[in-house]
Amino acid sequence: MDGIMNIKYDSDAKNVSGEENITFVKGEAYSFSTVFGSSLFDFSGLEGENNYLNFTSVFGSADISNIEAFDAADFSNVFGSTEINTGIIKGDTFINVNNVFGSTTITLQPGVEYLIETSSVFGSANNELGSKSSGYDASLNRVHVSASSVFGEINILRSSS
Repeated sequence: MDGIMNIKYDSDAKNVSGEENITFVKGEAYSFSTVFGSSLFDFSGLEGENNYLNFTSVFGSADISNIEAFDAADFSNVFGSTEINTGIIKGDTFINVNNVFGSTTITLQPGVEYLIETSSVFGSANNELGSKSSGYDASLNRVHVSASSVFGEINILRSSS
């Protein structure tokens, strides 16, 4: 996943905003978080394999898109809002989502084969796609989503574009 990504952020609590450039290297793990603010993370254009993403949002909002350069990703949302747009999945990708007292939306692109497992306790996990696409077993480009919600809401849907 060699390349440079520009991150734009706005932290309401600290009244700080700005941009940051981060250089990515293949085969690494990357962690990001949003606390008391809002963030936009667009990973488009990055390539690689064996990359791992860990993202946490607490009392904030995050918009994360084009995570296709990651083989695995863990997302945690607590008292916030997180939007995840997978982009075009390449290879086998695993996404784990934990949502507590917040809202998380996962959007899969058209043509992405999927296996989806959801659970909820005093919350909801709304999956409009079903548990498994018909081409999942034979596909080389597929995503396995495991999503759980406690006192919150998870929505899994397909992009219209």
